[in-house]
Amino acid sequence: ARAGARRWPGGGRPGLGRRGPGGRGGALPGGMQVGLGRWQPPAVLAVLALGWLYAAGLTRTVGTVTMRLRLRVMSFYSSLAIALIALESPAQALSRTSFAWNLTQHLLLLLAVPPLAVAAAPWSALRAGLPSRRLRYGIFPLRQRWTRLARRWRLLRLLGHPRTALIAFAGYLWVMHVPAVFDLALRLPLVRGAVYLGYIAVGLWFWSRLIESPPLLNLPSHRSRVELIAGGLLSCWVLAAALMMASARLYPPYLHIPGATPHHVLASLQAAGAIMCGPTMLPFDVMLTITVTSWLAHNARTSSLPGTGPAGRSAL
Repeated sequence: ARAGARRWPGGGRPGLGRRGPGGRGGALPGGMQVGLGRWQPPAVLAVLALGWLYAAGLTRTVGTVTMRLRLRVMSFYSSLAIALIALESPAQALSRTSFAWNLTQHLLLLLAVPPLAVAAAPWSALRAGLPSRRLRYGIFPLRQRWTRLARRWRLLRLLGHPRTALIAFAGYLWVMHVPAVFDLALRLPLVRGAVYLGYIAVGLWFWSRLIESPPLLNLPSHRSRVELIAGGLLSCWVLAAALMMASARLYPPYLHIPGATPHHVLASLQAAGAIMCGPTMLPFDVMLTITVTSWLAHNARTSSLPGTGPAGRSAL
């Protein structure tokens, strides 16, 4: 039996010992880490710190508790819970052995956490929760200050433009799935953490141009928001089509996993493409429905005003 036992790269047997790739913290050729993974304190501490700051800020600023405030609190803490699930649950370990799980983790950080956080509009509460007055007005400036700076610096005006947000959204999503970049993030924990933060930051940038979140900048026109939603959908569909038609050799680290075959890797790529075309489109569908409904209501109110003609309605 011992003579017939399978030998794995690095010594040991699957599921036994420290060095076996099936064991806890085992390594594959090239440095790719698999297994149950390790607990990562930075993500947990960041989520706990944000939750505490938000609660402290609410106690300082909120007088009357309304239903709208309850919904915002639920939205903010739901975004923190989803971020914690994506970064610290078994999905974190599964993302290193399955491309479909890896993509699911990325989409949670890009399409679930940011819109919930932006809809909660936690910026004033987070600022009020900071212990120092200098920090309160330095990290989270008011809308008036952003407007003054945007008038002086053209770069800030470009950052607030919806097309710039769309380019950042699509570009980051595609670049992070280039095989060389994807392989580097799998091998190096620091790069992987930076990629996670980038998904959240780009998501906040993109969804803040679609969802009203005071005291951030005002939303663009309804037409610009519809174009932004359509562009985001198109960028996801293009990536999904590319994944479903890709070869199993596109992401070679997954071929080195014990027991993996090209057929399994190809099935995982196709499942990832199906995920991008299916449930993950829900945020875009909801946002498109809300935007179109608001656009029609705005047109109805404008047409009912005295002296408003077709020219005024077409100005939207």
